[in-house]
Amino acid sequence: MDITLDKVCYNVAFDALVKLGEVDEAIKLFREMTGEGIAPDVVNYTTLINGCCLQGRCGDAFDLMIEMDGTGQTPDIVTYNVLAGGLARKGFAEEAFETLKLMEARGVKPTFVTRNMVIEGLIAAGKTDEAEAFYESLGHERSRENEASMVKGYAEAGRLDQAFERFIRLDFPLPKNVYFTLFSSLCAGDEDHIGKAQYLLERMWKLGVEPGKSMYGMLVGAWCRVDNVRKAHQFLKVLGGREIIPDLYTYTTMINAYCRKNELKEAHALFKEMKRVGIKPDVVTYTVLLNNIPNLDTKREMEELGVEPDVVYYTIMIDTYCRLNNLKKANALLKDMQRREITPDLFIYTIMINTYCRLNERKQAFALFKEMKRVGIKPDVVTYTVLLNNIPKLDTKEEMEALDVKPDVFYYTVLIDQQCKIGDLKEAERIFGEMIESGVEPDAAPFTALIACCRKTGYLKEAKRIFDLMIESGIKPDRVSYRNGPVRKADTPMLDKGD
Repeated sequence: MDITLDKVCYNVAFDALVKLGEVDEAIKLFREMTGEGIAPDVVNYTTLINGCCLQGRCGDAFDLMIEMDGTGQTPDIVTYNVLAGGLARKGFAEEAFETLKLMEARGVKPTFVTRNMVIEGLIAAGKTDEAEAFYESLGHERSRENEASMVKGYAEAGRLDQAFERFIRLDFPLPKNVYFTLFSSLCAGDEDHIGKAQYLLERMWKLGVEPGKSMYGMLVGAWCRVDNVRKAHQFLKVLGGREIIPDLYTYTTMINAYCRKNELKEAHALFKEMKRVGIKPDVVTYTVLLNNIPNLDTKREMEELGVEPDVVYYTIMIDTYCRLNNLKKANALLKDMQRREITPDLFIYTIMINTYCRLNERKQAFALFKEMKRVGIKPDVVTYTVLLNNIPKLDTKEEMEALDVKPDVFYYTVLIDQQCKIGDLKEAERIFGEMIESGVEPDAAPFTALIACCRKTGYLKEAKRIFDLMIESGIKPDRVSYRNGPVRKADTPMLDKGD
């Protein structure tokens, strides 16, 4: 089936290549199109000019404009907007202004969109003085849209204080995208900026502009991020006074903040409130609560509401029960995961193996280790370190090499400590040397283990040598290192066994 490509089809391809940053490919395809005898139109040229401007290739953009003129195609307002805005965004202020003069000379009058693109482009390029001067030069042609553009430009450039200073001068409603740009940037800042974000919301209400519910959640999240739960709670009360019901995200964020502050009664009260006002909790809400109030019985409620547990929910719950040494409940959750065909991840297997080891149930730990490999979960260095720390005779080296699991400092420290416990200083030092040769940077722990071993076996000079090496390596000894160090008043003179 033959398909004839026209300039519209080609332009779709040009646009896609430009968005991918492949401007040269777009121009090459453009040449192929014209070689096929298809005459380009203003849209084709504008797409390529935009691509050149995005990459800062303003000379190429001008060349395309000249070529466009030569074909009898007249640049339209969109072409000039793209060129002027692109030049401004790359910091070519004079060239952008010349483009505005050129379009007026050709009878194409700049609109507020044209001027906004120049204003925002100059601010983005750090040319704030030029942007301010251009804005002032507009005189009686200055519009509300240009005022809003100054605010938006400063906000997008991260110059929040200038953006807010301009914002508070304006006593008329702005486009919602301007509010959102400034608001979201302020929410990402410090407490002072978050306070300004709340002022912005209040100004929107005053001017009759209804904020989106996501903005309420963003503000609550921002206050919680800087650990000011009181301000977040006060804002929830403000919403209540305006009969605005927060959304699920807002409630969950607030519940999480209360839990983080260990204010569990307040967290549970807010959980009950959200259900009372008709907001259905999701698995994230339940996970946050159960991570902090593990005795809370939510299973039946989740089933009634149709809330399906996910792997994060199970991970949190299994971790909680493992920390409480309740392997019976942890195992029940593991089986429930498998029943629901939710694959346990590496973290779940590792924390359960660690708990079995901690409770001296090594056979069950090793059985679970074999199971995780059987179902296709690759152990990592943490898993091997947990096992090795509790089953010293386990030979993991060959298997780790086969699975390309690289030992880390914790793994080597466990190996060194095991040799030190049986008094084999020579083997401990060999492992330490292997660690250094493999490129693993030691911390205080392996040094401390070696120093303790030297003291235990009577090699005080060697202990001093390792202690000095630790200092020379820029590692600050900890309390244990000093306690085992070679210089202690309580030491009694003794012969070194090896110099």
